[in-house]
Amino acid sequence: MAKGKKKPASRVRKPAKKPAKAKPAKDGADASTQHFERGVNFAATGFLFDAIGCFRKSAEADAKNALADDAYYNAGLCYFQLGLYHEAAEYFTRVIQGYPRATIHAAAGAKEFGKTAAKAHLGRLRAYLALGRKDDAQKEIDDLNKYPDSYVVDGKGARRTFYELGLEALK
Repeated sequence: MAKGKKKPASRVRKPAKKPAKAKPAKDGADASTQHFERGVNFAATGFLFDAIGCFRKSAEADAKNALADDAYYNAGLCYFQLGLYHEAAEYFTRVIQGYPRATIHAAAGAKEFGKTAAKAHLGRLRAYLALGRKDDAQKEIDDLNKYPDSYVVDGKGARRTFYELGLEALK
């Protein structure tokens, strides 16, 4: 570029800023919890691949941590939102097989209750439908029927079991 001439202004928009790196928790929270919380922040801001990485680190940091099942579920949900349905189904399967008795993490204002595996079966059902595997999705209904105490509270305050949601998804 010749002396005295200015560079043309760039028309490329900057992406949204990523959430700040996690700082060591003052309240003694462990690495697994920190990764989980960071994953939630990444997912909320649309950085789904970064969220997946954090959720995986959370689960792998301590597979017996109470958040491990939720971390794997959330990774599956991120893959689903990215349209990577095979990967989503794989992570939902990890929850179902590895954490059959784990309960859904109850954050403040939670609207989901019961077993994480029930939620994972519904996720897997939806992934199978997205992949065009209706027969496999239908099989998930039988499994969802085993979780009558796992449900979502809808906007009107009514309980909706994951089984009911699965039946609706199949329609």
